[in-house]
Amino acid sequence: MIQITRNVAPAMKPGITKTGIFSSFFLPCFISLLFIFDLIFWGSPDQI
Repeated sequence: MIQITRNVAPAMKPGITKTGIFSSFFLPCFISLLFIFDLIFWGSPDQI
């Protein structure tokens, strides 16, 4: 748990690095999009 927070903490700092922007913006958006698509495809009657 401490290792994870240590790796995430530098990405949360305000900075204009590519990894910082990717970790703080694109990664949560990508995870939320995956979650939404998972809900859509699992909820569709074609899959059942």
